[in-house]
Amino acid sequence: EKFDEDAAAALRAVAADVFIVIYYGKVLPKSILDIPRRGTLNVHFSLLPRWRGTSPVRAAILNDDKEVGTSIILLDEKIDHGPIVAQKKLDISDWPPRASALEERMTLESAKLLVGILPSWLAGDIEAQEQNHDLATQCPTLTKDDGRIELSGNAYQNLLKIRAFDTTIGTHSFFERNGKQVRVQILDAHIENQKLVIDSVKPEGKKEMRYEEFLRSGAQPA
Repeated sequence: EKFDEDAAAALRAVAADVFIVIYYGKVLPKSILDIPRRGTLNVHFSLLPRWRGTSPVRAAILNDDKEVGTSIILLDEKIDHGPIVAQKKLDISDWPPRASALEERMTLESAKLLVGILPSWLAGDIEAQEQNHDLATQCPTLTKDDGRIELSGNAYQNLLKIRAFDTTIGTHSFFERNGKQVRVQILDAHIENQKLVIDSVKPEGKKEMRYEEFLRSGAQPA
């Protein structure tokens, strides 16, 4: 939303040393960014300039990018473009993770990082470093159709989709049962002997169930 003069005046009246922006997703005008004495910081769930945009965790998993972490940047008037104040790389032992679990861990680690660097930032002891914009990658724009998987396709790529979309658009496939096509949400799976093993599903209009139970109902991949 556009900041009017009353909103800007209210922010100036706070006389803040720094603003912290998380999960906003829009460009703030320079007149707002420059109000605090030490500027406006933003937390972003990637090792910038990797995965600029609104869904960095999902993008990293989808692209099998194991170099994941969190960044704190000084906001400017472009999306995820400002200089880097601090970063922390995360080691993920069980890859690919579910996006929901990785985002939860990112939240905790980002909070620790922010609390750790704030005193030094406010004291002027940290110099923000310009990003290497030539290395920037962007989060893709996705639709629900991107959640469709073909069970005959690449097992690992299908698993990446299942893990990346676990709490957003989800993944689905189509099955035949009793002469009708059924849309089925794939909830969880794993790789075994280089094959995708589906663990749980949710048929359209039905409750969550084990995949074996669903197959016993006479369903077969379409």
